Amino acid sequence: MVLTNHAHHVVSSTPYNEYSILKTIEAGWHLGYLHHTAAHDVHPMSQFFGPPTKPYSLPSMRVDSLTGYNARLKTTPTLSPVSTPEFHSSSSEAGVLTSTNPYFVRGIAHQVGSTLIIHESRPGVLSGSVSVNLAPSSGRNISFSSSSHPVATTKISDPSAQGVQFASSSVTSSTVKFPVVTPSQLASTAIITGLTLNIGSGAPIGPVTATVSSHGQILGTVNMGTVGKPRPTTVPEMMAPVALRHHMAFPFIPPIAPKGQHQIVLRIEGQYPTSQANDPNQYRTFASATNVPVIADSRALLTPQAGKQYWIEAKSHQNRTWSMPATFSVSR
Repeated sequence: MVLTNHAHHVVSSTPYNEYSILKTIEAGWHLGYLHHTAAHDVHPMSQFFGPPTKPYSLPSMRVDSLTGYNARLKTTPTLSPVSTPEFHSSSSEAGVLTSTNPYFVRGIAHQVGSTLIIHESRPGVLSGSVSVNLAPSSGRNISFSSSSHPVATTKISDPSAQGVQFASSSVTSSTVKFPVVTPSQLASTAIITGLTLNIGSGAPIGPVTATVSSHGQILGTVNMGTVGKPRPTTVPEMMAPVALRHHMAFPFIPPIAPKGQHQIVLRIEGQYPTSQANDPNQYRTFASATNVPVIADSRALLTPQAGKQYWIEAKSHQNRTWSMPATFSVSR
């Protein structure tokens, strides 16, 4: 039985099951989807109750600025031509790729690198542990942030099957390791978020590469991002977000704009890795007069739970074109 506040009854041809009620609640409250409710064949019962509304947006949000960032940005060389992410696979066991190619500034710690996506070609490829190792060419000038807590989550096509399960990560200056608790029974997709890097003042300009391996076998080589800044364009160019204590900084290269047009609007969206593609369940928009805005996690409704992924983009107040997004999580 379904009760509504409508005076008439509603007949639906859409198939529902016991997970549909939970998915309806999760969608209505913008909570993300748990386990089986993330399946594409589990439908929310919005036909009976109406579509979910956007979450409550705070009327105002304090925007601070990250001291010292612009001095480092000024001394960081400009990239030419603009670098793009590359994918080099050394194994047929898995496909390894990244979500974005963030730009890193020299001399700034806790910059958020790419989200890694690992597609198993068969069940059980990810076993023992999964390691992300910075290339030796990075030297001492680039390292993983020891205070970070990267998270590995799993997405599978059949939620009733057993996907690969990970324990908590361990972090050293050159390696992030995720112990595998249970290998997959069905080929899975592992999503690694929260990889945060310290970029030294002597870091070489160009891609920051890392190898991804499991059980001693190299699965692929990826770009974690690129040291250097892009050239200004008519839209803002997002740099790598910076993870601070209970705050996030979202630096960008200001756009080429007519005199007096300096206000920038930024938009945050987020979803859990197990959610359906293009199904953001969080929205937050704010204006900034600084190119290094800093906001509190609590004010922007950011959460570290379940490896939730976010992306942020920016545009001029008078412009309709948004920048390419930068991705991040708040796993510290």
